[in-house]
Parts: sequence; C-alpha cells; structure tokens
Amino acid sequence: MRRHIAHLLALAVLGTSAAAFAQGNSQAAHERNEERKDKREDSKEKRDLHHDRKDIKNDKRDIRNDRANARRETRDIHHDRADIARDRRVERADLRSGNKAGARIQRADIRHDQRDVNKDKRNLRADNRGIHHDAKDLRHDRNDARKDKKEIKQDK
Repeated sequence: MRRHIAHLLALAVLGTSAAAFAQGNSQAAHERNEERKDKREDSKEKRDLHHDRKDIKNDKRDIRNDRANARRETRDIHHDRADIARDRRVERADLRSGNKAGARIQRADIRHDQRDVNKDKRNLRADNRGIHHDAKDLRHDRNDARKDKKEIKQDK
C-alpha cells in the first residue's frame, strides 16, 4: 500500500510540475508573440514614415514642375499678346493702304493668337490649381511624417 501511495504522490507531483512547466512555456510563448507584434508595428510605423517622406519628395517635385509650367505659360501669354499687337498694327496699315486681302490674313492670325492666349490662360489656371493641391497634399504628408516620427520616438 505504501508503494501505491508513493506512486500516486509522485504522479501528482509530476503532474503539477508538468502543468506549471506548460503554463510557464505558454507565458513565454505569449511574451514572444507580443514582442513579434511590437516589432511588426514598429516596422510598419517606419514604413509609413518612409512612404510619407517619399510622398513629400514627390509633392515637392510636382510643385516645382507646376511652377515651371506656370512660368512657361505666362511667358507664352506675353509673347502671344505681343504677336497680336504686332498683327493689329500690320492690319491697320493694310487697311490704310487699301490691302483688304492682307488685312483679312492678319485678322485670321489675330484670332489664332487670341485662341492661343485663351488656351495658355486655361493651362495657367490648371497649373495654379495643381500648385495649390500639391501644396495642400505636401502639408498633410509633412504632418503625417511628423506624427509617425513622434510615435516611433515614443515607442523606443
């Protein structure tokens, strides 16, 4: 009988120690999972920051290109207006000299140049809209980058 009780006692001790070991193992596994999750979140935040910086760089480039296009359109408008003024002078001279065919040609050229001016103005407005939207997007991306940087710093 003693042997039987000793055997049951040994079995009980082994059972509790195995359960404790399994529970401790479970706790360690849980901690490892938490560490992995934290690392994944950190890498996600770093990736977000990288994407925000990339967006900032692209927005700056877009603004720079839109401003260059706006300057080009403004220059084209000035040149077209100068052409219109020159054509009007020639048209008036043709009318004074009685050259109606030459005046008709100059009027057609004036209409063509005026269409170019209108098209350039439309493009200039589109470029200005693009500059405004890109600047707004740039501001949002900078705020996002600032927040991501702050979160990364707080997690350390």
